[in-house]
Amino acid sequence: PFLGLMIEEIYKREGIRGVEEYIVPLKKEIDYWSHGEKAIEIAPGKVLSRYCDPLQTPRPESYREDIEHAKGLPEEEKKILWQQLRSVCESGWDFSSRWLADPHDKNTVRILDLAPVDLNSLLYRMEYKP
Repeated sequence: PFLGLMIEEIYKREGIRGVEEYIVPLKKEIDYWSHGEKAIEIAPGKVLSRYCDPLQTPRPESYREDIEHAKGLPEEEKKILWQQLRSVCESGWDFSSRWLADPHDKNTVRILDLAPVDLNSLLYRMEYKP
């Protein structure tokens, strides 16, 4: 979600000619965050974004830990836990108690239920800043 800020800095230095090539990628970035699994419709026509990795499998970089962590859970709950953990990593805030219902229990990760204000502030600025 920082692409807009980076393009803004180029614009400050080089003007519109310096950023013309980034208009299409910027539109793709906005679309990426505002449609599909990342979008949460909070009211008709009103969308907020969230971190959401679509895969429901253990993270490759933490495969053993994720398998161990989900041990004893029913299969469907394992998939949801793994998706939650992957989504936390997408946020860059891994692992903060910010995403946990119980700050002492990693099994209570609930990132898919949240629309983080920092993410949505960056996206708002990217989409609506004149």
